[in-house]
Amino acid sequence: MARIWYIPLPPTARTTVFDFVEIGPADDKPLELMGFLIGQHTEVKEAEEEQLDVRVTVMPATFTSGSGGSAGAPWNPDSQDSTSVGFASEVFNTTQASTSGTAKELYYPWNVRANPLEEWYPDAPMRPKAAQGEAIVIRLMVAPLDSITFAGWVCVKEGIG
Repeated sequence: MARIWYIPLPPTARTTVFDFVEIGPADDKPLELMGFLIGQHTEVKEAEEEQLDVRVTVMPATFTSGSGGSAGAPWNPDSQDSTSVGFASEVFNTTQASTSGTAKELYYPWNVRANPLEEWYPDAPMRPKAAQGEAIVIRLMVAPLDSITFAGWVCVKEGIG
């Protein structure tokens, strides 16, 4: 049975490129990225306007997680479901994940002052998916000019058919 999980992105200040989240599916429990919301609350003046490059990446083949962040804390919105999460997740890794395969990337430019909150909910046929040994990674590819405090959440479906 497929289950929905939210992975919180707690407020975290960053000054370099990093991975917002890295999600590695469990054995026989493929994942589907349902959507995400990323915000910031430190760049509020016109002079602080920046254009950042956020990428949603599916990493095939051998996936190597980054480091420097923390374990994700997924939670299931169904309070009646006591099933444990199967996938592994890490948030705000400062060393980015890598793959021995050719990564599949979706580019998502973001102006952090004009749009302090970015949401992305792709239609079902267009949602990125990953199976065991692969990963879904949402990353920042351009370092901000100064420290930005990011926050948000990611929503995935585990056990798609």
